[in-house]
Amino acid sequence: MIEIARRRSPATEYFIGLSVKEPIGQLPGSGATGIDTLGLLWDDFHENKPGIRELKAGGDELGVAYPGTKPGYYRYFAGAEAHVVEPPEGFAAWTLAEGEYIVCSFAAEDFTHLVMDALYKAQQYLFGTWLPNHGITVKPFSIERYASHEPDTTSMEIWVMPEMADAESVHARVN
Repeated sequence: MIEIARRRSPATEYFIGLSVKEPIGQLPGSGATGIDTLGLLWDDFHENKPGIRELKAGGDELGVAYPGTKPGYYRYFAGAEAHVVEPPEGFAAWTLAEGEYIVCSFAAEDFTHLVMDALYKAQQYLFGTWLPNHGITVKPFSIERYASHEPDTTSMEIWVMPEMADAESVHARVN
């Protein structure tokens, strides 16, 4: 089941995590090496998460794909809600500011099916059908929002920002 709605984020939220550069058009695990670099990034983040004092206890986790500075590549951020703007040394930050978003909520039978199958299908429907049918263009980032990455997690959301929204409302910074 997929539900798509407009939602207003009433306040700026801060996230701290890790970031990696990926080739555009490469699905995780489909590169020449067969290595799932995004899966490894999440694993690395979860290994380090207990030592990041700036994170909110029980805060949401985000995976964000956004344009990179090198042609043919994008960046992917994996992190969690934080109390502060500045990340500790060696970590990246993502700021999600107040604003209007299109939110696609969906569920699956378990976490593996959620991130390996349902996420792909929801993205295909949101970007390939729903947004074009509504004449909506969005800013060049896509957010995967999770309540957690635990095996019993069965739902998540994709957040995108319509172009007509505040241009300064979302940005990323990597240290």
